[in-house]
Amino acid sequence: MDTESLVYLVNFNAQAMGLNLEGITHEDSLVQPPRGNCLNWVVGHLLVHRNKMLEALGEPPALPPGALKRYDRGSEPITGDGPDVEPMERLLEGMASSKAKVVEAIQRAGDDALAKPSGQSTVGKTLLVLSMHEAYHVGQMGLLRRIAGKERAIN
Repeated sequence: MDTESLVYLVNFNAQAMGLNLEGITHEDSLVQPPRGNCLNWVVGHLLVHRNKMLEALGEPPALPPGALKRYDRGSEPITGDGPDVEPMERLLEGMASSKAKVVEAIQRAGDDALAKPSGQSTVGKTLLVLSMHEAYHVGQMGLLRRIAGKERAIN
């Protein structure tokens, strides 16, 4: 995996996410689908994983992990506002700032750092898997957007 390809993928995911989340209010983000999680949970969940990307790159988290505990894998669906539910505006700010941090960290790391071991893989492959995980959820956002009553954003 090389820096240019990873940066392209992170930017591509961010662009698709931006289109899917355009015009989504906090209230829209809480609309619960028949099964699964709402947009608010999906965006918060991706922030959890942006923190994992930054961690793989040796960088500090975009948002404090404690603030995102509600969005960990396997947590209960968000069915309405509550003290542990982040406002959509804050989640969107976190996604924008974390995207910039991830892109800068990948570029700063360079190809050699991406080839270094990370767990049972390499830093680059770890980032690739996390980027593909993000792409999966960005696709869900298109459906969740329509469940929230909005028009399709990507034609």
